[in-house]
Amino acid sequence: MPEYTIKREDIMVMFKSLVSHTNQVTDQTNQDEDDSVPARILKVIETKPMLSQRKIADITGEKYSTVKYYMESMKKSGIIKREGSSQKGKWIIL
Repeated sequence: MPEYTIKREDIMVMFKSLVSHTNQVTDQTNQDEDDSVPARILKVIETKPMLSQRKIADITGEKYSTVKYYMESMKKSGIIKREGSSQKGKWIIL
C-alpha cells in the first residue's frame, strides 16, 4: 500500500517494494547491502530451494509467521512459487 505525505501544497506518494530482487540489472553493491527479510529469504531459497518455511525461518533468524507472511506476499506478486508437494517440493524464484 502506498504511503501519503501531505504538506501545504504538496502530496508525496511512496510505494515500497516487498523485495528488492528484480530481473533488471542493478548495482551489485546495493544488492549486497540489502538485509531485508524478503532478500534474506530469497538468498536462502537460492542456495537451498528444498527447505520448508520453518527451516527458512530458522536460518534467517525470523519468526515462522514473519517468513510465512513474506513468502505468501512474494507468491502473490509472482516472485516465487512452490513446485511439487509440501513434503518433497522446492521453491522456485521466477
